[in-house]
Amino acid sequence: MSRLFGEAGRSFAFDQRGTGYGRGEGCGVIILKTMEQALRDNDPIRAVITGSGINQDGKTPGITMPNGDAQEALIRSVYKDGGMDPADTGYVEAHGTGTRVGDPIEVGALQAVFGKGRTKRKPLYIGSVKSNIGHLEAAAGIAGVIKTALMLERGFILPNYDFKHPNEKIPFDEWGLKVPTTQRPWPIGKKWASVNGFGFGGTNAHVVMTKGPLERKTMKEEIDTQAFERLFVLSGNDKRTAETLMHNYGIYLEQRPEVSVVFFYGHSAHS
Repeated sequence: MSRLFGEAGRSFAFDQRGTGYGRGEGCGVIILKTMEQALRDNDPIRAVITGSGINQDGKTPGITMPNGDAQEALIRSVYKDGGMDPADTGYVEAHGTGTRVGDPIEVGALQAVFGKGRTKRKPLYIGSVKSNIGHLEAAAGIAGVIKTALMLERGFILPNYDFKHPNEKIPFDEWGLKVPTTQRPWPIGKKWASVNGFGFGGTNAHVVMTKGPLERKTMKEEIDTQAFERLFVLSGNDKRTAETLMHNYGIYLEQRPEVSVVFFYGHSAHS
């Protein structure tokens, strides 16, 4: 029988250190609107839900040993009903509790659906916010949706916190899967993101999302929010200090693709 709670009190998603999950406390709120209504109200649209569904595991050996076939069937049905191709998915926010049995079952289901054409160099990225905040239980799914929506909006994939030793039962390289350990740009040409969520009683839920529109409209005008500029004003005690500060900021910002346009203005006290 697989352990339920982890020895360390933390969730090590997809990691060999995972012996069970660590509980967290929290809640989440999202506002759902039709696209037409959101544009009419000039709302910021973080992401667009393009498909969703739920099903049930049926009889299994226990709550920490889910049914991978049921998970796979659900994901396939959501993509089929939405007319979406799993090959166009760049990231899956997995349930990822960090149990030694549950994680390999879930990742096996993901590989069965999304694995075609994936390689070590062009992988499907997977992650779990439970590594950051623990398992929020009833609120776990909404936390994953919020994280994924914000990544779609900003156009990058967040690293999975403290991922060090891949679960030995998951052949990541062979299956073309990768748990990101650094922030990286959203994969080119991949327009979908998925969120997996499971319930103690065997319920499976899956949501597919895509990036929101670049334009926000009101009744009188259309606002283009695609391009923006940021001015960084840096100051140093001397020219060398100012140049070093500018260099360090440049490296920092190059590693963060959500900053699309950057202009620097450097100043030293003696220049």
